[in-house]
Amino acid sequence: MFPNQNSQPKPVSQFVNIDPNAGANPTSTQETNPYPNQPVSTSVLPDKRQGKLKGILIGLLAVIAIIFIILFVWKYLEWANLNSKYENTVATTVAKRELEIKDKYATELEEVEKNPPLEFAGPEDYGDLHFEYPRTWSFYIVNDASDSQSDYEAYMHPRSIGPITDATIFALKINIKKQNYEDAIVPYNNSVQSGVLTHNVIPINTNKNYADVYEGTLENGKEIKVALFKIRDKTVILRTDATRLFVNDFNKVLSSVTFKE
Repeated sequence: MFPNQNSQPKPVSQFVNIDPNAGANPTSTQETNPYPNQPVSTSVLPDKRQGKLKGILIGLLAVIAIIFIILFVWKYLEWANLNSKYENTVATTVAKRELEIKDKYATELEEVEKNPPLEFAGPEDYGDLHFEYPRTWSFYIVNDASDSQSDYEAYMHPRSIGPITDATIFALKINIKKQNYEDAIVPYNNSVQSGVLTHNVIPINTNKNYADVYEGTLENGKEIKVALFKIRDKTVILRTDATRLFVNDFNKVLSSVTFKE
């Protein structure tokens, strides 16, 4: 008795659940992933630490950037301030230098304009006094002593002559007085003794005669230099009221003095 040759055997899979990953042990069991399309997270704590670390780094970078900006702005303002001071210093120096150059050229031009000098000639009856003075000086005679009885009086000053008063400053005052020389120098010697003036003696008239020279500051603030010398029976007084301005010209006047004894 044989089974029916026409009957078909049933597949084995209908009876046995075979796991293809089980290998040689069809009976072994394995835990399956309920979400096969998603990776399995091994730990949540490392991800949180990485997020905190990134936040700290970003914060540090932001602080560093802010500090850098602050330092940059501070240094820029400091540079701008120094640069402004430098430019102001340069501008002041340039302006000062330009002014010095202008003053220098003005002084040089003024000295050039003074030459050739003019010659002063006093009355013949009063010793025929002569000397040279800058051609840029104006000359004004108050009294020419034409009557041969009064004192000679004249004034010189650059450009123009101001009012004839005790307060007016002149480059040169010229007096030829009919006064004894010993009497004329008394008030000046008294000022020397009181410490107001200093005294010196210089040669004049091509070293043939001598002049007493007094210099100092008066109570009214005038810085004077006065030269007194004798011509015959008269006394000559040459004076400048501003030594800081006219002392060089005054000294040139004295060095060019000539007269007849």
